[in-house]
Amino acid sequence: MYETKPMTELRPACRLCVDEMPPKGEQVWLITKYGNGFRGLYHPEYAIVAWAPVPKLTDEQKARLREMGYEF
Repeated sequence: MYETKPMTELRPACRLCVDEMPPKGEQVWLITKYGNGFRGLYHPEYAIVAWAPVPKLTDEQKARLREMGYEF
């Protein structure tokens, strides 16, 4: 399977597809007209109505987790 780099933001907000379409070829959080959400690539046949960049950890959060023994 092909890996694609996710589009990320510190504080992602949902965007309606009628206002802004998801980027092609990047993994984002997608919400269907049925209310289901999932991470993946946009395809018109999925009936997507909204999307958001994938959340990411802040540098401060990563530092705290490193102190607890987690590696990034």
